[in-house]
Amino acid sequence: MNIFVVLGFGHECFSDVVGGNGVLKGYAESLGHTVSKVEVKGLASSEENADIIRESVMQNPKVTEDEPLVMIGYPRWFSTFSHTG
Repeated sequence: MNIFVVLGFGHECFSDVVGGNGVLKGYAESLGHTVSKVEVKGLASSEENADIIRESVMQNPKVTEDEPLVMIGYPRWFSTFSHTG
């Protein structure tokens, strides 16, 4: 499974758990999953952040169509998914 942690405005609320070398990263990797960070811009448009997220996923060599993809982030960026295509 590929897990992407989207860090942007407000990510400090959960960064101890999912950011950097947080609890999620260590646990997920111990189970054989891949954890990647995506840093979006806190004051950018949803379209611009969607482009950043899309490029991060598409350029990650570990992402395949056969593997599940999970995104974790602070609620502000959830509207971005309507723009990711």
